[in-house]
Amino acid sequence: MNSKYEMRKRITIILWIVVSSMIFWLINFLPQTFDEGSFITYMFMFFGGGFAFHIFTEMLSAPANEKNWDSWGKLGLQLVWIAFTILLVFGVVYFEKKVYSMGGVLSLIAIFVAIWLITTRVEKVHMILYNEIKKTS
Repeated sequence: MNSKYEMRKRITIILWIVVSSMIFWLINFLPQTFDEGSFITYMFMFFGGGFAFHIFTEMLSAPANEKNWDSWGKLGLQLVWIAFTILLVFGVVYFEKKVYSMGGVLSLIAIFVAIWLITTRVEKVHMILYNEIKKTS
């Protein structure tokens, strides 16, 4: 590593790999049945996996220097919020399923709110990557 800037970039990338892999690993333990829950699990795995890989490749090609030091921190914070939102939704769905023995209105609301929040955070991630980090090369 050439500098503390490159080190922060690599730490952000490594943490993203660990956190996104941990989320998909935890999703793997959910009971698999052919219902709306299995579709939602598949949807989060499919789009979440694509997003995780896309962001990983974008971070690899992004520069790390003194000008974008703060931007790497903001990027990491947005990625943590995305991961937290996904885990919170699965917590709500799991809790409702345990309490009521089925998914209900609360689960559907949580899923739609999560998709909205995650989409908003993804837009912020892309803005940070393209407008702040990649413009400083």
